[in-house]
Amino acid sequence: MKIFMIRIMIMLSITLVGACSALTGESANENKITGVVYGEKIFALDSKDQLDAKLEINKLETKNDSLDVDLTLSYDGNEFELVTSGKVYPSENTYTGGYLVDLNETENYMIISFKLEEEAEEALLLPINDDLTGKTVVKIAMLDKNTDDLIYFEDMLSNSQQINDIKEVSQELTLDNFDDQQALNEQKEKNHYIESWFTPFLEPVGEKNITEKTE
Repeated sequence: MKIFMIRIMIMLSITLVGACSALTGESANENKITGVVYGEKIFALDSKDQLDAKLEINKLETKNDSLDVDLTLSYDGNEFELVTSGKVYPSENTYTGGYLVDLNETENYMIISFKLEEEAEEALLLPINDDLTGKTVVKIAMLDKNTDDLIYFEDMLSNSQQINDIKEVSQELTLDNFDDQQALNEQKEKNHYIESWFTPFLEPVGEKNITEKTE
């Protein structure tokens, strides 16, 4: 009986260690998202195997009425740390809703769009990301200031604390939150660009682009 109990205890210990390891892995993975290095123009993707960039969200925290962001960008065998901050505003897109994060430039990268969408719409996802439909998705577009390469990330954001931090500091686009009407109008224009960032990067009409669905 004593030997049997010892074996049971050993099995429980192994199970608990395995469970803890799995939880640790899940915790780390929930901060990593995948994307693609487009270059100068957006092109159609046929498979998730073409996603050749990774972004780790090391920190995404509120500070007063702003958001502090620390990212690790990985592609082409290199890693780059991006530390920045910015303001959050509700999207005025009635179809998608969501939140826009207007981030400051870093030394080598412009984060031209950062959007959080809850219950993402299939029609506005990359065709290869149809599995993200209805989930909370983060969409991030950035430009390498040295090469003009466009890098785009579109993936599920499952870290509930990060999601809540984004929503917590969101400021309404009303005059109460700006110095004057001009500042408010300028932010509205900037938010429109954050929403429609992809327009200059689309291929000419008649050529295949990311909005096309494959049969």
